[in-house]
Amino acid sequence: MTRSGRALACQLLSVALAVGDGVSADRTVIGAYPPWLTEEPDAVARVIAEVAVRHAIFPAQILRFDEPETPDAGSGATTSAAWPFIASAALTRSGETAVLMRRRELDPRRSVAEGRAAGGVAAGAVTVGLARGLDGVAAAHAVSVIAVALRTLDELADRGWRAIVHDVADPHAVTGLGGDAVAERTEAFDPLTVLDGGNLS
Repeated sequence: MTRSGRALACQLLSVALAVGDGVSADRTVIGAYPPWLTEEPDAVARVIAEVAVRHAIFPAQILRFDEPETPDAGSGATTSAAWPFIASAALTRSGETAVLMRRRELDPRRSVAEGRAAGGVAAGAVTVGLARGLDGVAAAHAVSVIAVALRTLDELADRGWRAIVHDVADPHAVTGLGGDAVAERTEAFDPLTVLDGGNLS
């Protein structure tokens, strides 16, 4: 949950900075879920939860569904075979517009056809009211991810980027995100004030 929550927190900051810089919502494309989630237990429920959370927080932005890379994708890996179906289920939570990105395959026509089918099935499911409130694993995942994201934002506001890259005795030895260029916070700043809130249904 920690990785998912921190990913969401970073997206919140990125979108807030873009909005604050005048970038319109319809020109902002956001990853719908962390790609590695498709390898986790209960992947379908977790991906649906991630998409529902992002659509609630970013109702005007476009969500992008990236087919995850798998080491053995060419050998009929389970994730590769299941992804169009996972995407179709999760698309029911993405709003009216979304971007579906598939890997380059040996048979591009089949890849395109499966992508269109996934979108068509999701659109049909939405018209009959299939989507409803989250429950079970999906609900628990959403609550945990939001909690971690909020905690991460609080830590970022208090400690700056060190909350993510961690403190070390020798700052120049850090090889992680921004480890050699940590900017200290000089004044209070809440970038999320430019965003409208959203509610999960």
